[in-house]
Amino acid sequence: MPTGPRRIALIVRSTRRVLVVLGAMLLAGCSTIDLLNATSPVARTRVVEGIAYASGDRRQLDVYRPADLDTGSAPVVVFFYGGRWSDGQRADYGFVGAALAERGMVVVIPDYRLYPQVRFPAFVEDGAEAVRWTRDHVAEFGGDPEAIHVMGHSAGAHIAAMLTLDRRYLEGQVPLAGMIGLAGPYDFLPWKPRICATCSDRRSASGVATDRVRARRRPAPAAAPRTRG
Repeated sequence: MPTGPRRIALIVRSTRRVLVVLGAMLLAGCSTIDLLNATSPVARTRVVEGIAYASGDRRQLDVYRPADLDTGSAPVVVFFYGGRWSDGQRADYGFVGAALAERGMVVVIPDYRLYPQVRFPAFVEDGAEAVRWTRDHVAEFGGDPEAIHVMGHSAGAHIAAMLTLDRRYLEGQVPLAGMIGLAGPYDFLPWKPRICATCSDRRSASGVATDRVRARRRPAPAAAPRTRG
């Protein structure tokens, strides 16, 4: 590797090339996600795509791992993308898998079924299936099944939080090492039907039955007594 002025010149030339490529992509109408994926360190990662963790097209996942990983002790991240529970696909988030894999992690990025095909809590149930698959198979990719972290952005952060805090979904079968939430919606109280079209029956996106939510609301304060002078 060159040193001193030669190294600086090499960095400048490389930076110029990257800027030229990014500028060309912007002019071509590429999205932000396209730019992130185009500049992610994919050359230093290995990807296995389209693994089924349950039946159905929307229940597949991709696994990202460091190219030089040869042990079964790497920390694991299961990443759930956002999209209002109605949009998104795992292929758009290769930059997340590549960035974390470059730092020595094994990364699992699953798809999950979306509204209006399904309603809550199907999204979280799919997430639980993906985490169970990870526990059972991640060692095959060099990951440590005892060091599984769930991570999500926006609606995906809600899925990660529900898996971490509501024991009904993983039934205590997968002890999670940690949870990372980015810009997630964590509290839907007081529940209102108009803000929860994705919810099924009488259950809100926080997992609380709507009749329980109504029972928790405080009654309106009584009017102060009037006095006559």
